[in-house]
Amino acid sequence: MEAALFYAASVVDRVIADLPIWIASVAAVVTSVIAAYQLSRISEANVNATKVARASLILEIDAMFEGGDVLESRKVIRTLRNKCVFVARAQIDEEVNQGRVYDSQGRKSAEYALSCEIFSQQLDYLLGRYVSVNKRIDPASSRMANDDKSVEADIYSRYMRLPYWLETVAMLTSQGLLPQNEVFELYDELYAGIMPYFLKHIENRRVEGARQNPNFLIFATNMIEPAKQWRQQKRESRLAVKGAR
Repeated sequence: MEAALFYAASVVDRVIADLPIWIASVAAVVTSVIAAYQLSRISEANVNATKVARASLILEIDAMFEGGDVLESRKVIRTLRNKCVFVARAQIDEEVNQGRVYDSQGRKSAEYALSCEIFSQQLDYLLGRYVSVNKRIDPASSRMANDDKSVEADIYSRYMRLPYWLETVAMLTSQGLLPQNEVFELYDELYAGIMPYFLKHIENRRVEGARQNPNFLIFATNMIEPAKQWRQQKRESRLAVKGAR
C-alpha cells in the first residue's frame, strides 16, 4: 500500500508542470494528502515502537525490583524500619507519661519523624563502622582483616541497594524514558513512604566525611515530594468517587 502511494505521488509530481492551474492545484492537494498519510503511518510506527521499548524497560526494571539484591534490601529495610517505629513509639509513650500532650495527628507525626531519625542514625552508624574498618586495614594486613572490611561493606550496602535502584528509576524518569505517573502507579510507596527514612542519612553523606557527594541520590530524593502529592491526589480522587456514589 505504501509503495503504491509513493509511486502515485511521484507520478503526480511529474505531470503537475504540464497541467492547467486548477488541475495542478487539485494534484498538489492529492500529493499533500498522500504525504500526510505517509507521515501519519511513520508517526504511528514510531509511537508503537516507543511504547514497546518503554514496556520492555518497565518489565526489566520490575524484574530487578523483584530480584535477589533489591528483594533482600527491601527485607532488611522493612525489618529495621519496624524496629525504629517500635522504638519511636516507646519514646513518645515515655514523653506522654511524663506529661507531654499530643493530639492524635501530632503524635502520629512525632512518631514518624522520630522513627525516620532513628533509621538514619542506624545507617550513619553502619557506614561509620565500614569507614572505620577500612581505615584500620593495612595493604599488607591479613586476609581476616580484609574479610572484616568486606563484611562491614556488605552490611551497609544491603540497606542501600533499594535506594540505588530507586535512583536509577528516578534518573530514567527525569530523562523522559519512563512516564512519572506509571512509575508512581508501581512504586509510589517506595518514594513517598520509604525514601524519607533515608533522607537524613543521605543529607549527611552529601556534606560529611570522605564519601561526601552533594548529588548523592539526588534523583531519588527529588521524587519524594512529587510522589507524596501524587498519592494525595489519588486519595482525594478515590474519596470524590466514593462520595458521588
